Amino acid sequence: MNENVMRAYYGSTEGGTNLTAYRDRMLSLFQVLEPAVNVSTQRLSDQVRVIQRNHRLDDAALDRLRLEMLSSPMVTTSSHSAVPPPPSGGVTPRSNLVDGDEDNRAVTVSTQCNERVRSALEDAIQEFRYSPVENRPRLPRLPMHRQNRALVCALDSLLEKYFENSEDLLDTHSIMYCAAVAACRVANVKFPDSNRATRPKSAVPAWQCRIERRIEGARVLIGKLYCFREGNTRPRVMRFVRRAFMGTGLSPHEYMPRIAERIDFLKQKVCAWASRIRRYKRRVERYTQNRMFQSDQRWVYRTWERPEQYVMDGSRPDDGATNMFWRNLWSTPVFHEEGDWTRDVERECEQIPEMEEVNITSSDIACAVRPMQNWKSPGPDGLHNFWLKWLQSSHPV
Repeated sequence: MNENVMRAYYGSTEGGTNLTAYRDRMLSLFQVLEPAVNVSTQRLSDQVRVIQRNHRLDDAALDRLRLEMLSSPMVTTSSHSAVPPPPSGGVTPRSNLVDGDEDNRAVTVSTQCNERVRSALEDAIQEFRYSPVENRPRLPRLPMHRQNRALVCALDSLLEKYFENSEDLLDTHSIMYCAAVAACRVANVKFPDSNRATRPKSAVPAWQCRIERRIEGARVLIGKLYCFREGNTRPRVMRFVRRAFMGTGLSPHEYMPRIAERIDFLKQKVCAWASRIRRYKRRVERYTQNRMFQSDQRWVYRTWERPEQYVMDGSRPDDGATNMFWRNLWSTPVFHEEGDWTRDVERECEQIPEMEEVNITSSDIACAVRPMQNWKSPGPDGLHNFWLKWLQSSHPV
């Protein structure tokens, strides 16, 4: 039965090449092969995926079934028999017209889509190919699904003639940028507004903001307690005083004898929170340095040496001191004496063949861009890694 499922699939898709509206044709072919089995189109399509993914049939069997159905007359017969005859009145039902013209309509839609892609690409080429990089809009992120994937592939097939006339690497990247603009326009993806000011990211971490809010609140309570000790009993002040003594179990007439103790308690909390901020900052700095030391040791050493190298008062070094510094480096002759080990190294290196010329191929480019993340921040050309991966016609260039 699995073989008959694949026979129906290959017969309805012309060997797996034409996947346009094939499910109804596949069901009609399967009913001819298995008349006793009652199955839906969805169940039949699911079974095809199960056979292909789980390798229920080996490659040799699948090739045999594909060749068998491509040369079988049953395909055309079943496809014609799948359409019922028109009624006696001579009027063809609308459903039959839709089933019979579905392939032609799909071809028409595909042709219209290709024309739209070609037109959008030509407009983008005329608009942005030779424009300065700083005047180009920032590319949005293209949602990746089946329709957009087909759009990018169709766009990639149109770029070969443009890449053949590419002048240099800058022009090649400009063509790829125009292709990305065309894809976003056809997919109706909105471009970000360049005039709208982006909100700057907060440089202060969230934990520090929370602790600083606590410190600010405690300082407000300390100030209100000082006002209360000086005799200010207005309702606005008393509201903060009650908040300061909240949780102590004291009555309002006991606030004044205990106010010095409460002020000292709040001051100690402020001191403890400030100490916590300093401790957390040292911990974050230590973690950052440990993480950066594993990837960029030079950055860590430069960070340690930077405060000693810079002039804090803003004054520049004296001209005479600067000239003397560089004169001691470059004007003093230095004589080197080569030892016997240099000649030994030269004799050993004579037997080493020269490195062959490096030829970068399209497969090397594909392997280099494959592990890159798609939507990382782009470089000066404005192209994300996604376009370097999917516009494969640019790899030979």
